Amino acid sequence: MASNTLWKTLRIFNYNRCIPCTISLPLVNKQTVTVTPKWVNLSGNSYCDVVSEEPKKPNNKRKIFIPKITLLSENNEMTVMTIEEAEKLARRRDLKLVKVVDVETRVDRPVYRLMKIQDFLKEEAKTKAAAKDAREKAIKEDKTIAISGKIADNDLHTKIKSIHKMLRKRYGVRVVIAADGNVEKAKTVRDTVIESCKEIAKVVTKNDSAFNAKVTLRPILDKINQDKKKEDNDSEEEDSH
Repeated sequence: MASNTLWKTLRIFNYNRCIPCTISLPLVNKQTVTVTPKWVNLSGNSYCDVVSEEPKKPNNKRKIFIPKITLLSENNEMTVMTIEEAEKLARRRDLKLVKVVDVETRVDRPVYRLMKIQDFLKEEAKTKAAAKDAREKAIKEDKTIAISGKIADNDLHTKIKSIHKMLRKRYGVRVVIAADGNVEKAKTVRDTVIESCKEIAKVVTKNDSAFNAKVTLRPILDKINQDKKKEDNDSEEEDSH
């Protein structure tokens, strides 16, 4: 039908050249038809009627990505939803929304759980207690104390008190005693330090050379924590009196 209409138009205006044109057919599924004659010969009554539909324009609208989470109910039932939906659900049920895992590797989604307020408080208390216990069991980095082999007894006693304080604060202590021309004297000072700290510290390394005698002490945490609790209890009893 389109080609016949085009042919009648060409005869009226006596065109004898190739004319590309576009015919819009809005009533036929709102499509646009393109008719491209290769050659028009009026005398021979011949023409080309190659018909093609206009290509559809791509939809460049960007889809908005809404991240989702895996939600565990009180009965451990899994549901996938947005964080906003989970928060609304928690408020509606008077529950606490708690993050369990930052990202679940299998599906690349964070995991949350709905918990009762009482259960959440108990879990939080357990977590804090475990963190405190881990801190109490952790030994801090080593500190170094240098002592001369010719040190006087009073000064050595002061140094040992400083070592005790460091050990009770859960620091490791590395003691270096300079020989100052007398290695045996340096070893004697080292042995005095070890003997004075044996109740709260253990020897990790012990070595000497022509220039010094060394020892590394690490705190005995059980003993230190036990002494600390005893001190706290004693102070509470004094306050009560």
